[in-house]
Amino acid sequence: SSDYTVNYISDKPKLDVSSPTEGQNFTKADKNINVTGTTDPDNTVLVNGFRAIVDSDGKFSYILQLNDGDNTVIVQAQNSAGGTTQKEFKVSYHQ
Repeated sequence: SSDYTVNYISDKPKLDVSSPTEGQNFTKADKNINVTGTTDPDNTVLVNGFRAIVDSDGKFSYILQLNDGDNTVIVQAQNSAGGTTQKEFKVSYHQ
């Protein structure tokens, strides 16, 4: 018989996005922005579907390239049991 490990985590993952903020405007040199924040150390974080780097303290960062006009940023944290927390906000970029 095989042994299996089952993770049961009833709490949703912690997710705090520190930068950028809702409605923030970027211009010219700020086409690439750093999306940063914190989560639980063992979580996976996705920014617009791309995996961010999460360090041993739970701090994450991802360099996101903005398009001209309004940009929707979706940040999602997932724990080992598959629970997710998501934050969505808009920022603007104008050349």
